[in-house]
Amino acid sequence: MARLPPKQKARISEETDTVGPRLILFEPSLRPGERASYNQENITVRGRVTDKSGVAWVRVNQAPVSLEEDGYFLMDLPLQVGANIIGVEAGDHRGNTSSYEVTLNRVRPEVALAAQKAAMPDVRELYRKSFAVVIGINNYTKWPALEFAVRDAKALQKKLQESGFDEIITLLDKEATQRRILTVLGFELPGKVGREDRVVFFFAGHGQTEDTPGGGKKGYIIPVDADLSNYAATAVSMEQIKELSNLIPAKHILFAMDSCYSGIGLARSMGPDPGLGGYLRKVASMRTVQMVTAGGQGEQVLEKEGHGLFTRFFLRAIEGEADVNKDGVVTGTELGAYLRPQVSIASNNAQTPLFGRLEGEGEFLFFVTRK
Repeated sequence: MARLPPKQKARISEETDTVGPRLILFEPSLRPGERASYNQENITVRGRVTDKSGVAWVRVNQAPVSLEEDGYFLMDLPLQVGANIIGVEAGDHRGNTSSYEVTLNRVRPEVALAAQKAAMPDVRELYRKSFAVVIGINNYTKWPALEFAVRDAKALQKKLQESGFDEIITLLDKEATQRRILTVLGFELPGKVGREDRVVFFFAGHGQTEDTPGGGKKGYIIPVDADLSNYAATAVSMEQIKELSNLIPAKHILFAMDSCYSGIGLARSMGPDPGLGGYLRKVASMRTVQMVTAGGQGEQVLEKEGHGLFTRFFLRAIEGEADVNKDGVVTGTELGAYLRPQVSIASNNAQTPLFGRLEGEGEFLFFVTRK
């Protein structure tokens, strides 16, 4: 039997298509007809729709939604207190349709907040000890000097001390050599940090991106003694940081970089709704390495009001401004979700933070200390 040409085969397949588009809902992650309870004001509806005859339209709660490449779609919806029906419909070019419906029950804010506070764990329940490495470099040997990097590092050091961190290694200016940074990450921390601990690594200084022979990007933090061009030999790459983080047994590690570069290889950070029962204890039990940076390749680290713009908002975030659901805890994901728009708006879109995971599904946790 002769084989049909691909175009003719596709046309016949379309003409015999009597099935509606295939709908997959990623968020909220529920099967058709399922119900779930939430406590936030908005929900992101995210999914994918495909059809061999081509997708003609997609609607979420009767509102048209634009399709991205390969059929992905996304829409934000407000949630009212009580039952909210989320309906997704799609049609193909042959007139076939499909639908997907779930129900989200938004708990009254005062009820949700009371439940969260009652179930709120103490930092001592979730972490044995808390460590930090805080680096700030103004006076470089070969690179241009910075004005507020050291002040940024000292401000964060003070904030972490106030919030109960047990040990903070602070490297300022000439102390922050490549060798010292690598020794702290690769030897000192692995020797003292336990499996029930958390670690913050903060760097304020220059960052750089290098094009690789294969067409990719490689990001670096620049120590005080780094060369202007020989980054591989004198700087600290994102690859090294990722490899060295594997040597640190802490269950939660957060890298916060007040520098701009690309080539980091971050995975998008996604997680369950913070209002779900036992959420904090669940994410606190899982290993994670998260990272947030001041911006991407080619962006300049901006300074304002005596601090780097990123650090100024980072301090505000962990003081409680990023605590979206007011449960007294700022998770890594809440931190990234707060910093990205705040810094971008304040810099007139000249600097947009990047956030994601290097490893794991847990969440780094900052406990808000109310004054």
